[in-house]
Amino acid sequence: MALAGDGSILISDAMSGRVLQFARSGEPLRAFGRRGDGPGELRSLVTVAVAGDSLLLVADWQRQKISQYELATGAYGRAVDFTGLPFAMQVVRDTVWIAGLNRVAGTSAGVWPLTDDSCLDHDTGDLALRTA
Repeated sequence: MALAGDGSILISDAMSGRVLQFARSGEPLRAFGRRGDGPGELRSLVTVAVAGDSLLLVADWQRQKISQYELATGAYGRAVDFTGLPFAMQVVRDTVWIAGLNRVAGTSAGVWPLTDDSCLDHDTGDLALRTA
């Protein structure tokens, strides 16, 4: 679930393979994506995030992709591959930080500068955690 700058709310509907947008009043506004494996289609929605005032980002667990849609129109923009299974995203300025699971190494993390066409994936299995 994510909150857009205009106050509308975006909810991932895993059963239909879509993200649904509702006005603050609860009125349905639009749907993003549909179930499938093609461009703009989603198979296993996990989480959504909003970037700025114009972009919706959707993590697709099974397809291992992050898809981008225009908030104003619902139009599909593009997708980037993620080597892990994405389960959480946070947008900081024009960069998307992605947390995921890697079937071999365990935890993975990704960084997607929205100005780029690819995601930089990192296997975090070799990072040592330090406490103060």
